[in-house]
Amino acid sequence: MSYTLCINNGFVIDPQTNTARIAHVGIENGRIAVVSDTPLEADEVIDAGGRLVTPGCVEAHCHIGLHNESMRWEGADYNESADPITPHMRAIDAFNPMDGMLKNAIQGGVTTA
Repeated sequence: MSYTLCINNGFVIDPQTNTARIAHVGIENGRIAVVSDTPLEADEVIDAGGRLVTPGCVEAHCHIGLHNESMRWEGADYNESADPITPHMRAIDAFNPMDGMLKNAIQGGVTTA
């Protein structure tokens, strides 16, 4: 079978057996479809060269884009201190797409926050 993307020769840790090995990862529709011991074919093939291959990290609680270090208190949009109950406050209204922490998170493997 041919996949959309294959990452061949990657260092993979199998969560079911808790073992590590060089393996080949087939990705279809943005999801891991197979982890194989034999090289896979795909529209796009990446040779990991023995580097660690992991799924994207999900950041369950963060202040990425909400706490702008360089802006003093004006950039601290993650907690509303004027009222303890503020259901009308939304992170999307305070999100800063130019926050430098976004680049750090992406480089660290965060795909969802």
